Amino acid sequence: MNNRELQLPDMPGFEDFYGAVNDRAPFPWQRRLAQQVSECSEWPAEIGVPTGLGKTACLDIAVWWLASQAHLPSERRSAPTRIWWVVNRRLLVDEASKHAAQIQAMLRDPSSVRNTEQTDVMRSVAFRLRSLA
Repeated sequence: MNNRELQLPDMPGFEDFYGAVNDRAPFPWQRRLAQQVSECSEWPAEIGVPTGLGKTACLDIAVWWLASQAHLPSERRSAPTRIWWVVNRRLLVDEASKHAAQIQAMLRDPSSVRNTEQTDVMRSVAFRLRSLA
């Protein structure tokens, strides 16, 4: 363990992060995808989930995955620092943009989330992400 690891707060699990952002538990497929990208160190080629089942949560997974690797040197991190959101409907792009702005606002001001436990989760993730700057 290096000094950088010692300075970072513990990384919350995906379910805790998702709950802090969305105020509800993730769908089972979202949990599985978060586990898959974390363990396999890559995104699947595509996300084939029916409309209305929360594909926008891929943004949550991307943010959580990057924060979970903040303790690693950049050459060892597999989580990308940028993601592409490619869909064929303008409405979906607008929804994803709104959700990304919501996550950004919560990371900028963790005290804006609903309760103390969720504030602590967002504070830890925000600190870990800031350490990458």
